Amino acid sequence: MQVELLNQVTPIHLIGESHTVAFNNLIFKATNSNDAFICRSKFIPLIPANKYGSETSVNADFLKALISEGLIAEKFMRPYYQHLIDAVAFYQSMPLIAPPIVFFFGDTELQSFLTQFGSNFDFELPDDSLYGMDSEKDPIPYTIIRNHLEQLISPAIAVLRQLKNVGFTRLMVHSLPPRSIDDKAASKWIHGIIISSQIRSKLAVLINRYLESACKDIEIGFINTWLETSQDGYIKSEFELDGLHVNKRAAVISLEKIADYLFDHTKGIFNPMRYQKALDQAEEYISIIPENTDWDHSGMAIGLLDQQTTLELKSALDFSEESEASFSRPDWTGLPSCGRDGVYIAEPSDAVLNKLESLYSEGYLHELMHAGSKKQLTFTNCRPVLFSPNSTYLSSLYQAPPACRCAILILEDTNRIVFERFDGKEIKLTCDNVVIESGTIFVFDPIQVEFRIKSGDTPALLIEMALMPRLVDQPFRAVWAGQCNWPADPYQHSLTRVRACPPYELSFFSQRCDL
Repeated sequence: MQVELLNQVTPIHLIGESHTVAFNNLIFKATNSNDAFICRSKFIPLIPANKYGSETSVNADFLKALISEGLIAEKFMRPYYQHLIDAVAFYQSMPLIAPPIVFFFGDTELQSFLTQFGSNFDFELPDDSLYGMDSEKDPIPYTIIRNHLEQLISPAIAVLRQLKNVGFTRLMVHSLPPRSIDDKAASKWIHGIIISSQIRSKLAVLINRYLESACKDIEIGFINTWLETSQDGYIKSEFELDGLHVNKRAAVISLEKIADYLFDHTKGIFNPMRYQKALDQAEEYISIIPENTDWDHSGMAIGLLDQQTTLELKSALDFSEESEASFSRPDWTGLPSCGRDGVYIAEPSDAVLNKLESLYSEGYLHELMHAGSKKQLTFTNCRPVLFSPNSTYLSSLYQAPPACRCAILILEDTNRIVFERFDGKEIKLTCDNVVIESGTIFVFDPIQVEFRIKSGDTPALLIEMALMPRLVDQPFRAVWAGQCNWPADPYQHSLTRVRACPPYELSFFSQRCDL
């Protein structure tokens, strides 16, 4: 019997309460993408949120659950992907980056609370327009209920903060689903106690508010499906399963939101150890001019392209329509697929990429790109952008991997560009209201320097460029990668929809770094 290989799938781990079970083994593909995912559920019924650990410790059974899923290296509170040898990544053609993990908790705490407090109480939920309050029941101050629930859930939040700090950069927490309006069906999950749907719903809203706030604080994702699965504050009948859980139709909505998050929130997902290895292995760059003191002092080098060439590049770009290839990828760090408000992208033609490659691959501009670098570099993206008059931007909105740098080529005179060092030192050549002429090129270290676009009266037209250490046996390339900036793993990454000069041979880049 012949077989047909399907696309390679990226595991998404769903860990925690029984809500995880509906997702197990679901395989899906994101719209307008070849990226496929498989759900791996880990139901851990004996470890509620208040037993996850603390700010400095992790529950041993919880740790064993993560080890069993291949997420944590045994006996170490360290991501397993950081301990894999290079050959494994190469043989699997999978990037060594943090796995996506979605945690489910909070419902056990809600049920515990209801079991403890019973049915004869109520409270006033701030900003509530749906549920009201039963004045005939015993009133409990909102702050008491909030503090009690937060105390139950906060240990789980503390452990997620630890996981984020050790390298799990793609963490998410799923919201509690809307409550069933059927009090009898819901009572099965709270030892037969009949609790009004209004009170159950208010508690679920309160927990979700806390979860959302906590996720924002530690900069991880919050997957909230309440809007899509509720009507008038309660679960829609088409999504209800058994008085507490939701069905696979609701799971599909969750997966859509998880996919959106993975494509649109790629800040900091790169593997720093792999980039350090790329830097160590890159060929030496020998400068033909003396040390660049400007780079050493300010983390920036400035050059100038002749006006004729600048005009040719500008004339070859079309910003009239947003390019359909303005894509993002879950295995590259960069900007969201939706882009930036008031910012338009022009996809460079092959001729423009060829021109950029010939300009920067040798000579003066090649030297400028390598200012202060002792290693060979190459482009990972050359993105022509037009900032409308009212648009603003901060380059610090994305993080750069180690040893990587940015550059911009000004295509039209502008006074909207400012550079500032993160240590507060001013870069005087680009203070407010200084007009920068077309053809000016800025190369800068994004770890030291912030690039800012301020609002103005006229558009700002430029080419944003990202650079990384050039891997062994790879040529200098001019690359178009949509909204992406750098691959999360420089040795293993997809090239779907990525174009380059000279071109890549395959749609997936794979190179061993241990030979």
